[in-house]
Amino acid sequence: MAWHDELTGTPHDIASSNEKRIRVMAGPGTGKSYAMKRRIARLLEEGCPPERILAVTLTRNAAKELVKDLKDLGVAGCESVLVGTLHSFCFKLLKNTGYLATLGRGLRLLMSFEDKPLEQDLVKIGGFGGVLECRKRIKAFEAAWARMQDEVPGWPTDPVDRSFNTALTGWLAFHGALRIGELAPLTLKYLRNNPASEELSAYDHIIVDEYQDLNKAEQDVIALLARDCMCAIVGDEDQSIYGFRHAHPEGIMDFSTVHPGTQDHHLDECRRCPKSVVRLANELIGHNHPIGAPSRLRECATKEDGNVEIVQWDDLNAEVIGLSSFIKKAVADGRPAEDFMVLCPNKEVVQSIRNKLRELWLDAHSFYSEDAFETPEAKRAFSLLTLLVSPDDLMALRFLIGVGSKGWLADQYAKLRQNCEDAGQPPRAILDSIVAGTVEIRGGDKTSHRVRSRSR
Repeated sequence: MAWHDELTGTPHDIASSNEKRIRVMAGPGTGKSYAMKRRIARLLEEGCPPERILAVTLTRNAAKELVKDLKDLGVAGCESVLVGTLHSFCFKLLKNTGYLATLGRGLRLLMSFEDKPLEQDLVKIGGFGGVLECRKRIKAFEAAWARMQDEVPGWPTDPVDRSFNTALTGWLAFHGALRIGELAPLTLKYLRNNPASEELSAYDHIIVDEYQDLNKAEQDVIALLARDCMCAIVGDEDQSIYGFRHAHPEGIMDFSTVHPGTQDHHLDECRRCPKSVVRLANELIGHNHPIGAPSRLRECATKEDGNVEIVQWDDLNAEVIGLSSFIKKAVADGRPAEDFMVLCPNKEVVQSIRNKLRELWLDAHSFYSEDAFETPEAKRAFSLLTLLVSPDDLMALRFLIGVGSKGWLADQYAKLRQNCEDAGQPPRAILDSIVAGTVEIRGGDKTSHRVRSRSR
């Protein structure tokens, strides 16, 4: 199939454009993925080397879907297009350039459940507030301290933020650890400090999906990578939901101002949802805009009107049972189980509904990447297995030292870490010395015995 087959209107304009900067404002179900994959198909058909095309997606699933769709189109060379999340791109760049080693940083990525001891250790240092305050500062750290869209990512200006930055990077360096959220800030620092790096001229075309979900540091990474090539961004200000990590809708709204000469395209016909759902969506989205503003989405004339049912339960348990029973009956009546997607406000609700569906013998899974580690036993087993493979893995050791303690033994661990830094020895060696009686640290025997008991 040629890239332009059965392609008309705005999708054709998007795929065929040769402007240096393109912004596609596209609501849900309006065909943005369809248009962008056709754009990639055109570039490949016209002879652009696939390795010179970078397509950035928000999730790994979206990356897999894009590659699959290109293969289905029969586009030669699509397997060599670099498709993935910005985090995966940044990790590969930092690993291949060896930049982390120059900063004294390791490549070990933290699991989400390993945040608990980190947070307690930061609270123990003092001056940063409690756990919630530390979590907020970690998110700002991962946005290179640009909390708002009009701020410049870089070094923190607030004295407390500066102290926190030093404490957090010191903790991560000591443990040889790396947070997924800091990959973009570190990449931004590398690109700024190495203006002649080959990565800045590696691509002819960059395509970015869900641009509204990028924080300012991530936007600046894209801007540097695309300084000498063509860049097309896709997104929707009304779907900006990552304000907690300092991604704001102004990022995509102001793109044409930041990048003069940007060519704009709009996709607003929702072909995914029934008409009634589109009307409800417009009512909700309307709260983001001035009274009297036109609808953001258009109903597709060929779609059915659809049904929307509003049900309220007395409590979460009743909701879990009721929703699961409804899905079970619908499947029993012949509706394919894969037709159902349940959207929930948090991971705990997701797990409750998923577990209930499994009790009803329905194959259900969540999109949380670390579901396999939701139980304490699984987390402990993973940490023990990590130590078995990598005996010097300090994050696994830190987890095992503190797990089961309300404060994660932050007091004792702080003394252990200080002793390690003073002696220039790793925690494992110090713990062994405590057991042997050659080193004495107040509370050290407790941490040592905890590790040994959890390793049996």
